[in-house]
Amino acid sequence: MDQPTTAMRDRFADQAGFVEDVGEFRWRDVAPEDWVSLLILWGVAIVVFVQFFTRYVLNDSQAWTEEIAIYLLMVLAFVGSAIGVRRNSHIHIEFFYQFMPRWMSRAMATVVDLIRTAMFGLLTVLGWRVTELVRFQHMIYWENTSLSWVFGACTAGCAVLTIRSAQLGWRHWRGAPNALVTGEPNALT
Repeated sequence: MDQPTTAMRDRFADQAGFVEDVGEFRWRDVAPEDWVSLLILWGVAIVVFVQFFTRYVLNDSQAWTEEIAIYLLMVLAFVGSAIGVRRNSHIHIEFFYQFMPRWMSRAMATVVDLIRTAMFGLLTVLGWRVTELVRFQHMIYWENTSLSWVFGACTAGCAVLTIRSAQLGWRHWRGAPNALVTGEPNALT
């Protein structure tokens, strides 16, 4: 009885596009931001485990764990977003592109690529300014550590976002299929 139910579920999931064929693992498909995001994610997991353990098991909470977890999550948001840009898997609104002529949808997609890259570039510049502004401010529990390390890492994530967005825009300009025009996601590896 379980076999037909599983087969039916798999068939419907496959038709709905939920099942992806990831294929064979290749090391060259793993980018530096993937590794950095993985390390930061493990850092968050370890810090949150220490926070949980000291609070609920030892009944003596370590206050520094919350601050470090917040800072690591901030950095992870920016570095991890570069993965989505590289894979072109961020949310797109494709509705209007389906009703436009092909040339118009391609022109609009190019404008979207340019605006996205410019926005990430501006975010990088503004992040650098904030990093300079907070260089004399220190973390609460690690008093000898400047907040500029945290904001500098976020700014580095924004710079990677800008680079990956420019690479994706260049790839689209050279004729690679664009998810906005075709409706199919593509990956920049």
